[in-house]
Amino acid sequence: MSNLESGPQVLTRRPSRSAATTVFSTEVFDNEVVPSSLGSIAHILRVATEIEAERPRVAYLCRFYAFEKAHRLDPSSSGRGVRQFKTALLQRLERDNASSLTSRVKKTDAREIESFYRQYYEHYVRALDKMEEADRGQLGKAYQTAGVLFEVLWAVNKTEKVEEVAPEIIAAARDVQEKKEIYVPYNILPLDSAGASQSIMQLEEVKAAVAALWNTRGLNWPTAFEQHRQKAGDLDLLDWLRAMFGFQALINNGFWFNSCLQRDNVRNQREHLILLLANNHIRLHPKPEPLNKACANLSLDERAVDAVMSSLFKNYKTWCKYLGRKHSLRLPQGPQEVQQRKMLYMGLYLLIWGEAANVRFMPECLCYIFHNMAYELHGLLAGNVSIVTGENIKPSYGGDDEAFLRKVITPLYRVIEKEANNSRNGQVPHSAWCNYDDLNEYFWSSDCFSLGWPMRDDGNFFKSTRDVAQARKAYRKKSGSTGKSYFVETRTFWHIFRSYDRMWTFYILALQAMTIIAWSGVSPLNIFQKDILYDLSSIFITAAFLRFLQSILDLFLNFPGYHRWRFTDVLRNLLKIVVSFAWAIVLPLFYVHSFSMGPDKIKDVLSFLRQVKGIPPLYIVAVAFYLLPNLLAAVLFIFPMLRRWIENSDWHIIRFLLWWSQPRIYVGRGMHESQFALIKYTIFWVLLLCSKFAFSYFIQIKPLVKPTKDIMSIRRIQYVWHEFFPNAKNNYGAVVSLWAPVILIYFMDTQIWYAIFSTLYGGVVGAFDRLGEIRTLGMLRSRFQSLPGAFNTYLVPSDKMKKRGFSFSKRFAEDEYMKCAVIECYESFKVVLSTLVAGENEKRIIGIIIKEIESNISKNTFLANFRMGSLPTLCKKFVELVGILKDSDISKRDIVVLLLQDMLEVITRDMMVNEIRELVELGHSNKDSVPRKQLFAGTDPKPATVFPPVVTAQWEEQNFMERLNCKNDHEVWEIEENILHLRHWVSLRGQTLCRTVRGMMYYRRALKLQAFLDMASESEILEGYKAITVPSEEDKKSKRSLYAQLEAVADMKFTYVATCQNYGNQKRSGDRRATDILNLMMVVLTVYVFLYGRLYLSLSGLEQSIVKFARAKGNNPLKAAMASQSLVQLGLLMALPMVMEIGLERGFRTALGDIIIMQLQLAAVFFTFSLGTKVHYFGRTILHGGAKYRATGRGFVVRHEKFAENYRMYSRSHFVKGLELMMLLIAYQIYGSAASDPISYILFTFSIWFLVVSWLFAPFLFNPSGFEWQKIVDDWEDWTKWISSRGGIGVPANKSWQSWWEEEQEHLQFTGFLGRFWEIFLSLRFFLYQYGIVYHLRVANGNTSIIVYGLSWLVIVAAMIILKIVSMGRKKFSADFQLMFRLLKLFLFIGFIVTLGILFTFLSLTVGDIFASLLAFMPTGWALLQISQACRPVVKAFGMWGSVKALGRGYEYIMGLTIFAPVTILAWFPFVSEFQTRLLFNQAFSRGLQIQRILAGGKKQQ
Repeated sequence: MSNLESGPQVLTRRPSRSAATTVFSTEVFDNEVVPSSLGSIAHILRVATEIEAERPRVAYLCRFYAFEKAHRLDPSSSGRGVRQFKTALLQRLERDNASSLTSRVKKTDAREIESFYRQYYEHYVRALDKMEEADRGQLGKAYQTAGVLFEVLWAVNKTEKVEEVAPEIIAAARDVQEKKEIYVPYNILPLDSAGASQSIMQLEEVKAAVAALWNTRGLNWPTAFEQHRQKAGDLDLLDWLRAMFGFQALINNGFWFNSCLQRDNVRNQREHLILLLANNHIRLHPKPEPLNKACANLSLDERAVDAVMSSLFKNYKTWCKYLGRKHSLRLPQGPQEVQQRKMLYMGLYLLIWGEAANVRFMPECLCYIFHNMAYELHGLLAGNVSIVTGENIKPSYGGDDEAFLRKVITPLYRVIEKEANNSRNGQVPHSAWCNYDDLNEYFWSSDCFSLGWPMRDDGNFFKSTRDVAQARKAYRKKSGSTGKSYFVETRTFWHIFRSYDRMWTFYILALQAMTIIAWSGVSPLNIFQKDILYDLSSIFITAAFLRFLQSILDLFLNFPGYHRWRFTDVLRNLLKIVVSFAWAIVLPLFYVHSFSMGPDKIKDVLSFLRQVKGIPPLYIVAVAFYLLPNLLAAVLFIFPMLRRWIENSDWHIIRFLLWWSQPRIYVGRGMHESQFALIKYTIFWVLLLCSKFAFSYFIQIKPLVKPTKDIMSIRRIQYVWHEFFPNAKNNYGAVVSLWAPVILIYFMDTQIWYAIFSTLYGGVVGAFDRLGEIRTLGMLRSRFQSLPGAFNTYLVPSDKMKKRGFSFSKRFAEDEYMKCAVIECYESFKVVLSTLVAGENEKRIIGIIIKEIESNISKNTFLANFRMGSLPTLCKKFVELVGILKDSDISKRDIVVLLLQDMLEVITRDMMVNEIRELVELGHSNKDSVPRKQLFAGTDPKPATVFPPVVTAQWEEQNFMERLNCKNDHEVWEIEENILHLRHWVSLRGQTLCRTVRGMMYYRRALKLQAFLDMASESEILEGYKAITVPSEEDKKSKRSLYAQLEAVADMKFTYVATCQNYGNQKRSGDRRATDILNLMMVVLTVYVFLYGRLYLSLSGLEQSIVKFARAKGNNPLKAAMASQSLVQLGLLMALPMVMEIGLERGFRTALGDIIIMQLQLAAVFFTFSLGTKVHYFGRTILHGGAKYRATGRGFVVRHEKFAENYRMYSRSHFVKGLELMMLLIAYQIYGSAASDPISYILFTFSIWFLVVSWLFAPFLFNPSGFEWQKIVDDWEDWTKWISSRGGIGVPANKSWQSWWEEEQEHLQFTGFLGRFWEIFLSLRFFLYQYGIVYHLRVANGNTSIIVYGLSWLVIVAAMIILKIVSMGRKKFSADFQLMFRLLKLFLFIGFIVTLGILFTFLSLTVGDIFASLLAFMPTGWALLQISQACRPVVKAFGMWGSVKALGRGYEYIMGLTIFAPVTILAWFPFVSEFQTRLLFNQAFSRGLQIQRILAGGKKQQ
């Protein structure tokens, strides 16, 4: 044992105090925070922690040895965190040195640790090893600890120059070393010699898989590869693959316990492969021949091997077929070698997958690796000779340890790492870097084989990690990018059209057709008139232009990825642009120009086409050719099986057609529904769209046609503001304002119609599925009364069935569940009788009858010897008996006796055909006319019937006492084990954690029960599952008993289930459907368009002129159109699916009540508020990118949130937008003309006011104690402190307004040019207020000159100058010249008052003008602020960023005061706070909870 004799490194020095004074917690050494570069000392520190309580000095020596080892590993302390760790450990050693010396038992350290080692080995390790049921985990850990102690012992002896170590210590160390190699860590399967006796290893399927894996016959091993294991035959197929291809040998994964060195990827995949094979083998049907006839002939069923192989290589074979390559899974001719070859291929794939790290997210890349390595594997096994070298083929990357990881995976991982770094944490546009999918798409083309094998460094895939050195230049060229192959995610809102182009095209064409029909004034049934049909045919021209737009978007949005595209792909996109552009030119020309001037030959060819209702024939021919691809697509849509075949076809003509229609990609081919599902889908959407278009035509479009014509006919418009085009005709601005919200609703209301139709369809399906038919327990109980009749109907044969022949066994074989139910009912009946009947004679009679029944059933003569007509009578008697037994009323004992006698009479007299001799001998003949009333009556001293029977108590407490075998409470507290059971019993009812753990244990029990039902024989099933779970001592020791097999199956599956549960809990995900995003945005966008359109009409004077015209002409449709309500209220129909669901399950009256209760609980307010959250962040993501998780506030909150926190959370998403809508509504109320009275205005704007109130005040309404006065005061102080804080580097957003303000602009720092452009463009809407309102001021005196608007900007300029003066004065004078700064502010204030006085005196300024000016200039200032933020670099260059920041702080003050003031006013009234508490905790109040204690607890935590 040379390694023991040489020993570990020697302790060379005592610790000396370092200059560093960093103090670390002592837990640093016990909680796995050892620096990664010092991972090999973690197990030493763990051992020191474990033994410290028993032997402090030995623990000190272990830590000292760990310190020396750490110093040898990193002498310069260059690793991350090493210097701090070593310093803290050194301080710990200095602190513990003196105290550990005083507690030392022996005179020297060498004798101290030798004594403890001998004690630990003899009294713990050996004792644990000798136990019959020793825990393998404890044994492995004990031997690991003993190994560490010997390592420290050897080092201490060298330090103290102890030349000899006791022979028994050396012998113990050798034993520990051997056992450490035996008790190696494992995941599920203990495949070493020590685990052979484990239950899981006794499963025949596992043994068969292990035997197949150890079949290395015929394989040539490298001579230098683990020769001792080769001689011992301890190597398997995966070891051979490791020797050939250099898979990983050792990784530190810490799976088993802290310092465990989990052996290589090979060990993990060995267990993986065995479990896959065993699981498939155990599910085979029909079952294979018994595997345990002879231990030497264990064989693995080929069906299990093929099933695993088919699952593993399904994607690989599909990939090879797609690329037109023959797969590398080549099997030998001899049947003996086929299974071994399959096992090698599966093992090779699993080893590649297990060592691939993040490359696993690129499955086709793994296919490429496996394809080449499997080809080399075939060459190795077939003995192929290289043409170049003339020697046998060898793996390209060699078989050195970790060769695969270093030479294959590492270069691929560097590409992934490089691309991830290029993303800069998602701040760079997606088109500038590649994710896993983009890199994986490289292997969807046969060009990937240009990489070769071994992979060439100069291949295109490694472009991002390759630095190309210029031969004759002093600089190095910057590495490129791997690039994208197919889809390029360019950040633009045009994706909304491009991704749903067919939907948009269909809606636009339908809108055009309906508008043409409505404008013409004809009925939809008369559309085939000459002029109407000609106009309707123009939709094909619109379709051509939309197709041209789509082809342009396909080119430009995918442009960043063109350098990876083939020439044919680029050619296809260019040709599509040319063709679509040609159609966009040809169709309008043929549509406009008559064919009368065409050549005579063409006229003759088209003479058969006479003009159809005035449409030129050539235009008809052009449209027919234009629609040919659409007709082909329609045919493929109608017949999905044809499309599926075409997409998976390898024919060249098919590939050419697909080349034009869509790019051929690897994923998504042939994924189509069945024909029947397609028909249902089509009918559903046809009905939905017909309803939508009918509604849109008759409710939205047609009613607006006449008002639109009237508006366009108005000639004299008296504009209030300066109109740049006063002589423009048709009043297009008013028309756009009128139609824009209607068109937006037209595009968004499909979601509403979908909610309606899905509700109706779901209701019909639910009704046919009898959903909600049984709603209460009473209804459920009533159904049990019909069960006997149902059993009778299906079990008792009718006359027809008797003629055809009827067999119980045949009927049972048809339905396994019915068979189990009947057997369970029968066995329960026997148990009831055995419990109830105590008389010997009665028991003998019952036994004889049961024996006769079971005998006839086994002989299939039951129906011949028993009459079934009286079975319902017997069932009725038994049901009555069970009811009496349930009540346990002792006064009904006589009735029980009579029922038993009646049941006996029914069986022996009415049902039995033949007389039974044993019953006659007992004096009970079925032909006896005198009934035997003495039976069950108990005439003997011993009672014949035990009633009430001795059954388990009904209540849970009594059940618990009975389980503990305790008669009173005192007996429970006398035994410690009973107290533990009591705690568990209470925890099960009161604590979530215990329920969770118990639920996990139920998984294991369920697995065991399922295995029992699969593996147990019929006799074992009749004995019951409980008999198996309480095994005898012999069954516990036997590894082949059913109990051991169930434990093994549970071990094999439960570990996997628990692991998946843990992994699932660590995953965080959430998805949002794009259509939902679109609809949400459209709703809010419709509100904005509607209000800004009304603002334009009211401020410009158009609305007033139109209303005057309508009143003068008595034009009611025009007046109705101008005062129409917003159709956004149709969104309430989205609640229909919930109404239908509750209605079907619990009744429509209950559903209506639930809807009313939800509205009273302000569910609509919460939904509207969450709508604002989604719309804001979806819109920001579309414009600027940077998608990430955002909380929507769905949790139940019992802690009061401060006003500052709510402001930070919802300022930009809700408050700003709510205040903007509020200003729009106020401006329309002041300057609008359509809603002349308050009632009309309220009805006109009610839904939008509800939106405003929800967005502004929902956070405070749902905030506990939100209207409590003291909370209001505290919140105000906290908010003023927060907004006044200037912040700085490292100051978090919740401590400073400035830090939060900077974070809110973070998206603008990484957006592109288009993002900034649209940010500026959308901010221009705020200038409309100033432009329109200044002309309504009295100071303007009715002047509509543009000069009035220009002069209004003097106010903005003056305000900016004042802000700049104050800002500069604060910087220069506020610190040292306070008086000067105050005088400056005084002069400014005096100047402001003087200016107002002049305006009031000479320019007729009024107080109303002041408030109107605020309404005009506040939005302008906000627009300037938004534009400055978007142009931040330019503003900073001009030195104006400080003024922008001051302006932003001022607006935050104003918005905060505007929102906080109503909350404060409501807080004055105590009943508001009480109402809010009752509203939030209504259910808790009804249950009697004390809400104030909950809120008080939250207050204390603050």
